[in-house]
Amino acid sequence: MISINHIHTDNRVGFLRAFHQRLSGLFSAPLRIEINVARALRLRSRGGIDKDNALRIHTLAARLRIVCCARKGHPWNEDLPEDKQNELFVRQCLEDVDEAVTRLFRRLPTVDEIDLTILTPDGGTKIITGMVRRDSLLSARQSSVRMRLMTMGLQYRLSDYRFDPMP
Repeated sequence: MISINHIHTDNRVGFLRAFHQRLSGLFSAPLRIEINVARALRLRSRGGIDKDNALRIHTLAARLRIVCCARKGHPWNEDLPEDKQNELFVRQCLEDVDEAVTRLFRRLPTVDEIDLTILTPDGGTKIITGMVRRDSLLSARQSSVRMRLMTMGLQYRLSDYRFDPMP
C-alpha cells in the first residue's frame, strides 16, 4: 500500500509529478537489482531456441554488511554526571539501531539479512554486533528496545549502564 498523504502540491500536474517520483523511488532500486541479475543470467542461445537462453530467477535475496559508528552523546548532556551520560548514550544508541534496522528493511526490500556492527563514536571499539534477518524483525514485538534488539539477533554487553567491548 502506498501512502500519498505527504504529497502537497497546488495543481494536478504537480501532484501527478510528485506521485510519480514517489512511486519510482519506491520501486526503482529493487527492480533495478532484479533486472541486472536477470541480465547477468542470460545465456547464449542453443541452436536457435530463443526461449531457453536464460536462467530464471526463482528467489532473489541479498545480504548487506554494515559497519558504522554510533552517534556521540548529546552536547546538552555534557554537564551531567558521567554515569547519567553513559546511561543516556546507551539508550540513544539502542534506539538509533532499532530505528535504523527497521528503516533499512523497509527501504531495501531485496535485502533479507543485515550483518551489522556498531562501533563507538570514535570508531575504536565494537559495541553491538550481529546478523539481523527480516523474519526476526517481524517477530520482534517486545516493548523493550533492549529485548527487541536481542530477539533480532544483535548482541551487546552492558555493565553499569556502559557498553562493554564485543569480541
